Amino acid sequence: MTDKISTSEAHSIGATVLLSSEDREKLLHDFNKTGWDYQQGETLVSLFRKQAALHPDHIAVVYQDQKLSYRELDQRSNQIANALTAEGIKEGMYVPVWLSRSVEWAVAVLGIVKTGAAYVPVDPAYPAKRVEYILSDTSAKVIITNNTFGTYFSEKENIKVIDLSHLENTDHFSSQPLDIKIHQDSLAYTIYTSGSTGKPKGVMVTHRAIQHLVTWHNHYFHVDHTSKLSLVAGLAFDISVWETWSALSSAATLLLQKTRKEQMFLLW
Repeated sequence: MTDKISTSEAHSIGATVLLSSEDREKLLHDFNKTGWDYQQGETLVSLFRKQAALHPDHIAVVYQDQKLSYRELDQRSNQIANALTAEGIKEGMYVPVWLSRSVEWAVAVLGIVKTGAAYVPVDPAYPAKRVEYILSDTSAKVIITNNTFGTYFSEKENIKVIDLSHLENTDHFSSQPLDIKIHQDSLAYTIYTSGSTGKPKGVMVTHRAIQHLVTWHNHYFHVDHTSKLSLVAGLAFDISVWETWSALSSAATLLLQKTRKEQMFLLW
């Protein structure tokens, strides 16, 4: 077939792939500048604390008529961190969070990573058996939930329930920061797969990995303290991590939007 292509046709086809020296430079070099100078040693906690110190009165999280400034989010999450360490939670452990979308959810996940432990988001719509499996697989000692979900664990002596139905529930704990160094290679969170091909599996992600992602994202899209970002992904879906920490590592305002699935679950 190629033998039948005329000289003019061949010339035309070849011409379409010719590039000017300027375009060639862009294609081979400019478009392939994928290197990135990440700050060594930074974690989700250190990035958040820097922004909380720079913009303490800026609004960090909004859910319906509730809002928390960076100062308030820092102090409230310190209370959660202190509550967890009082229960023996430390680096290398897992703390499931079984909460609906709320400012309490944001306080919980930040408080967990401040202890060096990894948070495990649990979808509010998960059946109890699936939650039970996650607790068993992570060997969880503590779960953060609300008084609705918490009743399921009332008779289970091997799990400590921290009721975060209201932020005031942790008022008796100190709001001072923990004197703990978080390592870049410590796990930040674990999210479980759907289990459609068998049992759900926990996908473990370190501070280093997610810090690299959100640092690049915020630089590329010019995210800073003037930005407003929405958390629309399911709380047990990996994209929620990107949405959450892109905001909290840049002093942006995180707007928590209730999904249709969550609305239907609450109505049910």
